[in-house]
Amino acid sequence: MIFDERQNIMLKNELHPLVSAVIITHNRKKLAERAIKSVLGQTYRNIECIVIDDKSDDGTQEYLKSKFANQIKYHYIPPELSKGGNHARNIGISLASGKYIAFLDDDDLWLRHKIERQVQVLSRNEKIDMVYCLRFFCYDNKYCWTEGRDADTIGDV
Repeated sequence: MIFDERQNIMLKNELHPLVSAVIITHNRKKLAERAIKSVLGQTYRNIECIVIDDKSDDGTQEYLKSKFANQIKYHYIPPELSKGGNHARNIGISLASGKYIAFLDDDDLWLRHKIERQVQVLSRNEKIDMVYCLRFFCYDNKYCWTEGRDADTIGDV
């Protein structure tokens, strides 16, 4: 059987569905840059990075657009339309094209295999609608620990 380009794209999307990563930020361009790099550095490649800027006035827009011109979708919320973080996340959802949506704040980082492992879990069982992972707290990139009731849980994701 010969596949045309559309069939090839459809097969790729079934095997590797698009994941939309939504980052919200406000006046923290350097932290947002670090978060964006952690999204773009994922081992899972079929991912779009959406940055929702909630009324930054410190040059965040210009800075991020110059650094990541064609690598991110950037949306600015002007002060008169700003309604806080949850509203910004909802805008990110409305702009997302992916089968799956993942959130991170501008001061968060993802481990390189995070999305790959989460997509594997979601793809293995259609009854699973959501996955989450353990979080690590790090200080000076030297001291890392976990907190909360999940601290003793060890898993693949």
